[in-house]
Amino acid sequence: SAFEFWESIPARKETQLDLSHGQNISFGLALSHTGGLTGDQEFWVADVGTTQGKGVTQFDWDVDFPVRELLYPHYQTYSCTDTQTIVPRREQALLTISGEIETPKEIQAYPARPQSFGWINTNRDHRLVPLLEARSSSGDLRGIIAALRFDEDLESMWAAVSIEDPAFYLQPPMLEFVRDLVLRMMQGDFLWEGGSTQPTYFPGDPIQVGASVCHRNSPYGETFVRNTICEASSGRVIYLRDHPKGKYEISSATAEKIELQIGVEYLLTTSLIQDEHQTGEERVLDRIEQPLTVWRPNTELPWVTVSEGEFLIEGDPWKPYGVNYMPSSGVSLHDWEAFEYWLEPRGYDPTIIDRDLSRIQAMGMNMVSAFVYRRSLQHYNLIDFLYRCEKYGLRVNLSLRPGTPLDFPWNDVNDLISRNQLGDIPNVFAFDLAWEPNFRNRDQRRSHIGEWN
Repeated sequence: SAFEFWESIPARKETQLDLSHGQNISFGLALSHTGGLTGDQEFWVADVGTTQGKGVTQFDWDVDFPVRELLYPHYQTYSCTDTQTIVPRREQALLTISGEIETPKEIQAYPARPQSFGWINTNRDHRLVPLLEARSSSGDLRGIIAALRFDEDLESMWAAVSIEDPAFYLQPPMLEFVRDLVLRMMQGDFLWEGGSTQPTYFPGDPIQVGASVCHRNSPYGETFVRNTICEASSGRVIYLRDHPKGKYEISSATAEKIELQIGVEYLLTTSLIQDEHQTGEERVLDRIEQPLTVWRPNTELPWVTVSEGEFLIEGDPWKPYGVNYMPSSGVSLHDWEAFEYWLEPRGYDPTIIDRDLSRIQAMGMNMVSAFVYRRSLQHYNLIDFLYRCEKYGLRVNLSLRPGTPLDFPWNDVNDLISRNQLGDIPNVFAFDLAWEPNFRNRDQRRSHIGEWN
């Protein structure tokens, strides 16, 4: 049965609910475990009874289909509105489309997922490449229409398109797209990951860039990888370097210096290229693009202070108005680790984060609450997140995990604050030391039992 007994006190472990002690029964909806339902709901309940429970046959109606991102389950898609166009994703280089795709009346889309930025200690088990996007009349992203997913050895690979109407696939551009997609899946060489170890650095930090390539039965002959850094606003190239295919790294600390101006937004592009000696011209086979910035926190930003229970900025009342933030890429995500530890490479995508925060700003909000774990420190994506919050005028209430005041991890919290320079960032207005505290953790309470008694 799906209705299982929840243990409340350890001493009652292995016990069951004793209905002889019950006086009444009520029915309700647990919003903590039933997402997606809002507004008024109507439920019908009939034929309520009890039984001793002995000898009752248990039926298991659950069919354990393995989750396959893009393919199953169906709730990983959602309905799109205000969709003007379906276009190839600009950042990808796997496929092109000739002609305009006619937009169907009903559109289902996949949520955006993190791209394979970076290259060291990323702990990835797959790469997902968006191929087609649904966009609004203003050009805003509405969702992913088609995507390709594969593992590092290319032994497992599938692609999917989210549109259900069969007529959509009879358009000449879509016939061409499906044909070219199948051919490209059979042709081997792909980037596995590429870019810098983090999207945002503090001034003076060594900028490290690298990439890794998947290779199997490739018809392309000689290929190589190219890293390019250009100014996002002008497109002016400030760095370009080619590397043999395979795994490699370059570091501004050990190799040539990559000079970036503080506060300027750059694009770092990692491209897999077919050698021109094979075809007479270079051909880009795959591409990963990421933002890159060197950030100095705005120390002229006034600090948030507290007086008589009120938040103040330069003596004036300040009212926090915001959200508990987690990335939109976590919607319907079955990878719990990428969901919970979203500040690690497997769950972090600066482009998605930037889009989320811009929408929060557009709603008139002025802050977000977010959390970071000590285990995520080595990846330094928190620096990028705080940079983008400052960019959109959002103050941050930051929860430092794990730990509670009952059993406070002083060294871990000190590492999070000092190594991320949080004491020098006015944009962070509060530290939360007990996100969703509770009293069920006996191990954490043990040292306080004597004082309590």
